[in-house]
Amino acid sequence: MVSLTPVSRKVRSVLLKEVQIIYNILFSPLKHIPGPFLARFTSKWLTINEVLGNRSLIVEQAHHKYGPVIRIAPDELSFSEQSCIKELYYQGTKFPKSRRYEGFASTTRASFDMTDIVKHRERRHLVRHVLSKVQHRRSRATYRQASQEGTHLGRQSGWKREFFRSYALGTEDDA
Repeated sequence: MVSLTPVSRKVRSVLLKEVQIIYNILFSPLKHIPGPFLARFTSKWLTINEVLGNRSLIVEQAHHKYGPVIRIAPDELSFSEQSCIKELYYQGTKFPKSRRYEGFASTTRASFDMTDIVKHRERRHLVRHVLSKVQHRRSRATYRQASQEGTHLGRQSGWKREFFRSYALGTEDDA
């Protein structure tokens, strides 16, 4: 096997980057989707705006300028039409979450940061009865009654609370 010198590694890296840029401009299946100029080449402009706290504003402005479907990175699109939102983000979607969600996880995965569709579906199945509309109505009635009686349920323990914390939120410690 041929060993590369630091200079040849750098040259190879630059050439690969140039090939990727050419591909993104000329051959990418997303090349016809409008968006900010830098989005064709890199996602770094988006990362910088995210660190500065401007990401949402910048993406919203890009939607106003380019339309409801825009390219925000070489391999990432953003949708603003209501009809797209349901198909992409609602329960039962066939589209996985962005890897960006993985950054929210600590040591255990919660439903929110799960990017694997099958594992997320299994987790939802485990907690669906706790999150149902019937359970929500019961909880509201219980909290309403407790607030009228002056009782505080926030520190209440029990298997439902622990189950929800463990499986839906991915945590086992008591707050």
